[in-house]
Amino acid sequence: MLLLILSYHQVIPSFLEFIFPYGRQQYAQDFHFSGSREENRLAETEGGVLIPELGRSGRDIRLCYNLKSAEPSNGQKGLPWSTRQTAVYHSFDIETGQAFWMIVKGDKLMRDRITSTMESLSRQDPNLFDETTQSFTSSLAAHLIVCEWGGEHWRWYIGSLEEQLQDMTGRTLAVKVHKPSQVPTETRTFSPQALSRRTTSAQMNASLVDPNLEKKTSFSSHRTLSWLTKKSMSPSLQTRPEPTYSPPSHTEQQTFSFSDLQQTQFVKEKANEALLVLRANRNVLQELKQHYRSFTDSEYYRKHLGTGCTDKLYGILEYQNMQVNTLLAEKARLSAEHMETMTSDMHVVAWKTKQETVSMKIITLVTLFFLPGTFISTFMSAGIVEFLPASTDSASQKKIVSRAALKLFMVISVPLMVLTFTTWYAVYWWHDRKEKLRQKRLETEGFKSPV
Repeated sequence: MLLLILSYHQVIPSFLEFIFPYGRQQYAQDFHFSGSREENRLAETEGGVLIPELGRSGRDIRLCYNLKSAEPSNGQKGLPWSTRQTAVYHSFDIETGQAFWMIVKGDKLMRDRITSTMESLSRQDPNLFDETTQSFTSSLAAHLIVCEWGGEHWRWYIGSLEEQLQDMTGRTLAVKVHKPSQVPTETRTFSPQALSRRTTSAQMNASLVDPNLEKKTSFSSHRTLSWLTKKSMSPSLQTRPEPTYSPPSHTEQQTFSFSDLQQTQFVKEKANEALLVLRANRNVLQELKQHYRSFTDSEYYRKHLGTGCTDKLYGILEYQNMQVNTLLAEKARLSAEHMETMTSDMHVVAWKTKQETVSMKIITLVTLFFLPGTFISTFMSAGIVEFLPASTDSASQKKIVSRAALKLFMVISVPLMVLTFTTWYAVYWWHDRKEKLRQKRLETEGFKSPV
């Protein structure tokens, strides 16, 4: 069945290299094999079989690769994480937009993710697969799902290895290191006879090999023997004592056992394996990026798919300009509404001002009419100036000016005048401040007062 599917969809033979590591195995085989293969048929001379009924134009891009990632594992006791791989084959017809995917993985994770993503994209754009450029965009989205899966869980996997290593080797940092105890010095003496025998045997062996070396050997041996003889007659030579260690206690022997060493070696192998897998994934992603970059730089892409991208770009720019114009129109409408409101408020203010002006004119006329008489009447009735009635003896009246009454009049009148002007200024300042705050709020909203 697999042979029929691969033959029907014209899968490149290199994809078999990524399928072989799968299957029921006791130990992982070809697990560290990673890479990517590609085959583009863009030129007319490189085109495949033209089958319009199946949506095949003979011009397509075909590639396959595999990625690995760390996933939680519940089936292995003592191994909470497992490194698993995914093999991907993809072909895309650049004229009809038909895409074919074959993803091999031990579970349904990739199928569910790609199905969910494509359904979400289809709801956003119902015509997602109607054009070649849109189909090409959706294929890149599927590649992105696989690439994101290759970078998942590595942080937690490496953290788990570090935790295991700390649990095994952390105890060794607290072990006490004992200093070697001192022992009495040991005296060794050398016998001249033994040295002479060894020297003689060495001379005999050397003379058998090369007779010409006999004189040199006897001379050097004589000097050595004389030097050792002098030393042997001197006081005994003292050699450096060999340190002796006290045997460790039972608790220290159990600090780091051989099984812990095996487990440490196992963690080290897992760490090296993770490093190798990450480097292989990086190389695969770089090759995948280089493949699509070379494809987008090709002449055929610029003539066919590039045209659609250019139209898309122009459409995006046109849509952006339309949105900008819509925002400007909305801002102009709000500005007009604010201007209308301000005009209406100014009309009300002008009408009230007109009424107040008429009233003030009437009040001013009445005040000016009665002010002189009111002032004279008030001044005369204050008792400042008194006119005595005329006596029978004199024909004229006498006038008396009271300075105390004048002083009392000024003490009362002047503070009242100051209080009146202060109240008027406070009311004027409050209205002026309120108007300034209103103008500032309008300027903050983007509208300036015409005043």
